Amino acid sequence: SSPQSRRLKRSMSDSPARELAVQESIVGGEVHHLPCHSSTKDAIKRITPQTMAALLDGQFREYYDDLLIIDCRYPYEFAGGHIPGAVNVNTPDAVDRMLLNEPLGRSGRHICIVFHCEFSSQRAPRMALHVRNFDRLLNSERYPALFYPEMYILEGGYKAFWESFGVSFMQSLSD
Repeated sequence: SSPQSRRLKRSMSDSPARELAVQESIVGGEVHHLPCHSSTKDAIKRITPQTMAALLDGQFREYYDDLLIIDCRYPYEFAGGHIPGAVNVNTPDAVDRMLLNEPLGRSGRHICIVFHCEFSSQRAPRMALHVRNFDRLLNSERYPALFYPEMYILEGGYKAFWESFGVSFMQSLSD
């Protein structure tokens, strides 16, 4: 099979109680080491709140050098509460300054990016697609290479993460 359509299945366990199936796929320069699934809305893969919690817990650290959690909500929403380590980037200009004017991935570092907004139904997918499309343009001479091959959208957004893990996850961080 070609490298662009290769699919590998891996299983890893950072704790005996938790076994996660990890799908690594390489398609059109994109890389997906995390358990993820497709959406009918766009081409960006989705991760569940459970996978987000595992990411924050360091369970997939071997697959990337840096983790960027991009919260696309309005500043007042972000100020009201956000996922630990998230940065508030809610305009195309701001995401261009952060990721595309001088791509962090150009340094050879593997960067995993997770976008989310309140429900991850409008703002986060739009911002992720903006980054993917501009990344493709920047790398048009090197297709299928990308500066950011590993990008995801948090399914259900901040609301779903908070409902699943909010209080208990925040308490575990303060312990």
